[in-house]
Amino acid sequence: MASLGEVVAALISQIGKGRSQADAATLEVAKMYKEHPLLSAFPIPKMTLDEVVIDLKVSIAAAPARKVLTSQAKTEILAEMEKMTHDLLGAEPSLSKLNRKFSDLSAIMESAQPKLRERLSELLPEEREVEPKAIAQAVASVIRGHLTDTVLSADPKVVNKLSKDFLQRESPLLEAKLASQLQASISKVLELQPMDTERLDVLVTASELQSIPPEKITTLKLTLRESDQSWTQIETEKGEIQEKLVPH
Repeated sequence: MASLGEVVAALISQIGKGRSQADAATLEVAKMYKEHPLLSAFPIPKMTLDEVVIDLKVSIAAAPARKVLTSQAKTEILAEMEKMTHDLLGAEPSLSKLNRKFSDLSAIMESAQPKLRERLSELLPEEREVEPKAIAQAVASVIRGHLTDTVLSADPKVVNKLSKDFLQRESPLLEAKLASQLQASISKVLELQPMDTERLDVLVTASELQSIPPEKITTLKLTLRESDQSWTQIETEKGEIQEKLVPH
């Protein structure tokens, strides 16, 4: 199923290609006229389309609403992720034990917080549709890596049994738990965001429209006017020469 924008763009593109093919044919005719002893005195024939009017019949199939991630939503989700990560030292038994064992564990985690925020921010693209489950799984994996680095910084040779248990057994379970919690949190924030209805899907082919009642079909009138362009050279502020297409 195509969007209305894709259909209109395809029509304009095809008309433009038709014009280019016509120009190429005119060039061939011009060469022939130039070389012929009698035709060289005649003007070169060329057809032009100053205006093209298209009556496009379409049936609106759907205007799917999407949940896009706004800047505000991203800020809220990032704050929730950081709080969740910070609270793990007190809320997760295995990490609480490690925190009591290694007095600098909290400080190590705190010092790496800016880097963690940067990585999490990259996983949340603004003004785009996001899938909570996929984002949550990716974020949970990053947080697990952050915790792993923290534990390894506190216990580089992993000689403590608590460290070994966390890295080998507890962290995979924690990642799955975080993914579930994050998915619910992200979904909750997205529910409060405005719906995006930018895409308008339509039925446009003859076979598709045959089964549509006439009152459900909309006619769009497109008027395309010819506008030529030509290459010109411009000088930039740095003194460089660039070629640019400008209206002719």
